[in-house]
Amino acid sequence: MGSCLSSRKRSHALSSADEVELLAQFKDLRMSMFLSEADFIKLYRYFLDANVNENGCINLTEFLGFFDLPRNRISKRAFDMFRDDNETGITFKQWVFAIWNFCTTDSSALSIFAFQLYDKTGKGTLDLDDITHMLHELFGRDYESNPLARELMKSLLETDYRGNRITAGVTAGQFAKVAVRARNLMYQAFKLQRAIQSKVFGIGHWADKTLEREELQRTGGLNLQQVLDLVNAGRRRAQGHVVRGGVIMPYSR
Repeated sequence: MGSCLSSRKRSHALSSADEVELLAQFKDLRMSMFLSEADFIKLYRYFLDANVNENGCINLTEFLGFFDLPRNRISKRAFDMFRDDNETGITFKQWVFAIWNFCTTDSSALSIFAFQLYDKTGKGTLDLDDITHMLHELFGRDYESNPLARELMKSLLETDYRGNRITAGVTAGQFAKVAVRARNLMYQAFKLQRAIQSKVFGIGHWADKTLEREELQRTGGLNLQQVLDLVNAGRRRAQGHVVRGGVIMPYSR
């Protein structure tokens, strides 16, 4: 379906001809993201390692297994963030884009990804159920008796003088403002980012690439919209993405 690669058997030991073909096929995408040829080929090898079924799309089980993630709501939501609604799994283009985008996001912008992880239906706001699940995951089943958890609940959901909620949901912007003061909210996103960085290239590699991305965005060398257009090219109904604060994220589902 969609842009999944061919299901033919492939050897992870790519020949020189295979590498040339790969680089030619995805030249525009690679160059728009300022990825070296060597790194791009390595990302493809990682993709092949993860795609155990060799069908060209990484499914949920393969995603969890490759990154050694637990099968829980957060991990499943992360998988959904990597793929497109039209796809049964993560295609190679989505893999390259998502790995690069997530692993080069600095701590100041990580709150956007944290928000996405907790927004389980992709509606663009966190409701009471989302926040309750989040606090349970952060503080355990006794979160209601935890002073910090209660303070976070109060900060996220505005109330009137009688204590009644006056907001229907928490937006990404509101979440980010609270996350600046309460770094606990970004714990799951940070843990996920470290797991992916450790498995693909290593944390040190991505620390350097994050600085490179910041410099490219500062000087205008990195055109995020161009990257998105190339990732979405050829889809019948692309999920679509938006750029917020220099971070690429999917539209609400």
